[in-house]
Amino acid sequence: MEAVLGVVETAQQADADIRTRARELVDQGAPIGCGRIVVLADQLEEAQRINVEHHRGGEATNPTAAA
Repeated sequence: MEAVLGVVETAQQADADIRTRARELVDQGAPIGCGRIVVLADQLEEAQRINVEHHRGGEATNPTAAA
């Protein structure tokens, strides 16, 4: 049960980080649609991390998909 709660907390923190980054961009004058770009950038970063771990032969885990 603690592992599930940790995954939920990690996902919630990631969502909060995305909202914060999107808000900062909008405050700087970026269009409202920039939030989608932030999400895509985060997904790309995660995919690249998983790819690097895969090529190293390690097990990459996705905390948001473990639930």
